Amino acid sequence: DSWEDAAFLYDKENGAFFDAKKVHELNYKGKYFSVKGPLNIARSVQGQPVIVQAGSSEPGQRLAARTAEVVFAHRDNIEEAKSFYKSLKSRLSEYNRTEADLHILHGISPIVGGTEEEAVQKYSDLQKLVNPYEGLKFVSGYMGNVDFTKYALNTPASEVEFPVVNGIQSQFDEMLRIIAREKLTVGDLYTRFFGAARKDNFVGTPIQIADEMERWYQEKAADGFMLQFPLLPSGLDDFVNLVVPILQERGLFRLDYEGSTLRDHLELKKPGNKFVDEGVRPIM
Repeated sequence: DSWEDAAFLYDKENGAFFDAKKVHELNYKGKYFSVKGPLNIARSVQGQPVIVQAGSSEPGQRLAARTAEVVFAHRDNIEEAKSFYKSLKSRLSEYNRTEADLHILHGISPIVGGTEEEAVQKYSDLQKLVNPYEGLKFVSGYMGNVDFTKYALNTPASEVEFPVVNGIQSQFDEMLRIIAREKLTVGDLYTRFFGAARKDNFVGTPIQIADEMERWYQEKAADGFMLQFPLLPSGLDDFVNLVVPILQERGLFRLDYEGSTLRDHLELKKPGNKFVDEGVRPIM
């Protein structure tokens, strides 16, 4: 915000590079550093970068409600996603923000088939490619760096000694609940939590996947989706060529871009300049 949007004049005839009244010093003084400013680059066309956050714990939701414009979410089913959506959106008013100021994008890995059976077979084939203990190394990073090699694959996961973790707390707690509820074994963990897709949600024909995405959107489980493809490039091609046209026909996805920035594409308003909006005096 050091430079207002119209600060640069580039007026060669009058020798004016910028309008001094539209330049501002920050004069930040903190515990560890101080800086006078102004920043030596212009304000971007977006005003500010889009602020994206992924935390969904209580502290994470508070931070998101105060600062984030996009939140990445990953819930196990639509009912849990709706609960998270409602919880986070309800906090925005505490910070004088509206629901339109923050979008919740849900992570999915759609697997498209000509038939449901074909899609399920693709899903099954992907699971077979993962070495069980290599997959468990990935799970371990989310569950306190447990050494799963100490356990046989048929060991009930409820018998694993999981340490207390201080990161990704909400996801860790959710995984523990699922282990208890579904009586998973150690060998089940990778496929259940990090397999190629959630088999019962986004694996199917193009219409089935479009139907599920529409359901999540209409029932306020998500404002949109982030796509994580296990089959590249074919998975992306299948989604773009087969699912996107259905979403477009239903008016759920744009036919063309209406702006030139990420902020435009996400339909997020451009932040005001704090020095202008808050009446801070210019440096000259």
